[in-house]
Amino acid sequence: MNNTNRLDTLPMDVLVNHVYPFSYHCQSSILLTDIRNFVETYSIIERLYLFEYNEVTLFNDLISFVTRRSIRMTNDNNQYDNILRRSYSLRTQSVSHFMKYYMRLINSGSNYTQKNRLIWGLFTPSERDKFMRRYVY
Repeated sequence: MNNTNRLDTLPMDVLVNHVYPFSYHCQSSILLTDIRNFVETYSIIERLYLFEYNEVTLFNDLISFVTRRSIRMTNDNNQYDNILRRSYSLRTQSVSHFMKYYMRLINSGSNYTQKNRLIWGLFTPSERDKFMRRYVY
């Protein structure tokens, strides 16, 4: 089922009062700049890491950059906590739930591209620039 069919199932009131106003609302320039920065910088590091290294190396470098130490020593790090808590789903979770998510992110062995994009997306443009200066240039 495509998105057009899904919109047809919504009541007209919901479309007129909620969906249409949101879809025509201009996004903030900060958000648009962040999106452009994500696309531009991720394409650079993706090309570099896939050509020179691999996606697992990129993941390890992202974790190392965030924690400022090796992966084995990441049990308690406020900076990593702050970056992951930018995710809407983790914003209000308990510390135990947060730690389970964090350990699952690090220890699950598949789909490094998704993990890398998630972490890269949680960075601010200035953090992406710092990563690029430290690991790419």
